[in-house]
Amino acid sequence: MSVTAATPEAKARSAGLLHAASDMLDSVVRGTTTLLMSSLVVVVALQVVCRDLLQLAFAGSEELATYIFIWLTFLGASIAFKERSHPVLAVLTDRLPPRAARFVEMFGLTCTVLFVGFLLVRGSSLTLAVATQQSPLLQIPMWGVYAALPIAAAVTLLHLADHIWNEQRAQPQDLLPMAVAIAGVGWLTHVDLVSHVYAIMVVAMVVFMLARIPIAVSLGLTAIIGTAVSSFPDITFLNRMIGGLNNFTLLAVPLFLLTGAIMAAGSLAQRLVDFANSLVGWIRGGLALSNILVSALFADISGSAVADTAAIGSVMMPYMIRRGYGVNFTTALQASAGSLGMQFPPSISMLLYAWVAGVSTAALFSASLVPACLVALSFAAVAYITARRHQYPKEARFRVALIAHSFRRCMFALVTPIIIVGGILGGVFTATEAGVVAVLYSMLVSLGIYRDVPLRRMASILAETASAMGRMMFIIASAVGMSWIIIVNQGPQEFGAALKTFSDDPLIILLLVNLLIIALGVFLDATAILLVVVPVILPVLVGVGVDPVVFGVIFVTSCALGAIHPPVGLSLFIACGISGAKIEEASLAVVPFMIAKIVDIIILSIFPGIALLLPHWLGIY
Repeated sequence: MSVTAATPEAKARSAGLLHAASDMLDSVVRGTTTLLMSSLVVVVALQVVCRDLLQLAFAGSEELATYIFIWLTFLGASIAFKERSHPVLAVLTDRLPPRAARFVEMFGLTCTVLFVGFLLVRGSSLTLAVATQQSPLLQIPMWGVYAALPIAAAVTLLHLADHIWNEQRAQPQDLLPMAVAIAGVGWLTHVDLVSHVYAIMVVAMVVFMLARIPIAVSLGLTAIIGTAVSSFPDITFLNRMIGGLNNFTLLAVPLFLLTGAIMAAGSLAQRLVDFANSLVGWIRGGLALSNILVSALFADISGSAVADTAAIGSVMMPYMIRRGYGVNFTTALQASAGSLGMQFPPSISMLLYAWVAGVSTAALFSASLVPACLVALSFAAVAYITARRHQYPKEARFRVALIAHSFRRCMFALVTPIIIVGGILGGVFTATEAGVVAVLYSMLVSLGIYRDVPLRRMASILAETASAMGRMMFIIASAVGMSWIIIVNQGPQEFGAALKTFSDDPLIILLLVNLLIIALGVFLDATAILLVVVPVILPVLVGVGVDPVVFGVIFVTSCALGAIHPPVGLSLFIACGISGAKIEEASLAVVPFMIAKIVDIIILSIFPGIALLLPHWLGIY
């Protein structure tokens, strides 16, 4: 009796220790990422100062910065695992009965554990394999760089164990889905069906995503399976993961995320809203038009649809609803306007496309401006027609004094996109250098001029940015491995041959590719589509005469469509979370905005010169 009575107490004690260990390690990792993010800013800033101001070479700065970035990516991903904030596809599990949902949940968790365990074991082997190597310039021991992967994997495994034991409360009946996951993954990594590698990868990825496994893990597991089926060494995938992150251009991503986070933490959103409202608030449905305008302005700072929707939505949506705008219309409008964060420079999606496609960032940024304005105007047309039909109110009458006052309140913030976009288009900075200048300027504005972000808040902003970056870059790292296995198996050639069975006309092929991207946007995050699809389809499009810069603009516009409709629809989900609208009803309300964006995509495909107007005029492209 005494043994039986002690068992629950022992289990509770073990669970408590596991949870405490998970929390303690998470605190250590958050502190470490805060230091790493600060170090990244300092290193890149020193490069800018040495090169542009002192005319000195800061040897090894790019090398050091990329190594810091690799550590930030994997540690940031571990924070996201602790928060359980990695993007997932919940279209199936949310509709299953409890027992079936539990089966799928435990299956997915087991697959995730298998993947992270693979990163730990094989990542440790890879770290040992490079123990004698040193970096080219700074002679940094390479094991110190590669160790980021197994260390972050070990931390993540502890978080997953805590989640399974304490939150999911694993039971004996959960052994069945766990066994199915282990047996299924094990069989797929040993099967000899190289002639069916694409079919196996597609089926595996669909199963993994429907099991609510994080998108990054689904892509990684699929890549490992494809590597095994193709008889490549499994350690090749890890080399591709780390090698894909070893790129100075990618450092612009965390820097732009950090700029947006600093600006959003203070009163910037409200100041921009007041300025936009002073410009267009006097028109029927003025608040709706203000929402679109301020979202476009904030897009030039954040580069992210999620940040745009959250920052502007938290200010605009409650006020719009109080002024009589329908909840569903307000939600759909905010999701659509927030998606402009992907289309105006410095769009993070565009940065990634420029990196993958090997095109000029300046050319792509300048090419995106006119099409992004076209999309914003089409949204404004939908909003205005809806406002006239429902007689939504006008705001304060047009007054020059009000415009001047609101402009003075936000003019320092409006300099930020000029620094970012102007610096890149003018050839003053690279995208990464423009990012660090924007970070320093945003700190000056928020901490020194507006004084609405306390210095003590910076630590949490840095850690939150590391987590957001980890979610995104972990997808990129996994997708790089998956796109590589597709390419070495002649994926682009086979895809091109399949497309040409429909037509040889470049316009028809481009429209078919647009349909594919829009269809994939129903299920996949834009980053995943970019890293997996673009390396495969871009050679085909270039081969039939489609300009890669024009396609970049069209691609990002098509991906932005996925941000405003379920089941992925991150902008729509965030907007629903703010307004309290039901996702089903908001999904119907967003249809007119989706139609407007599809029309814009068709226009850009038929008249590609629209995208090239500004680059040609500026002499950039």
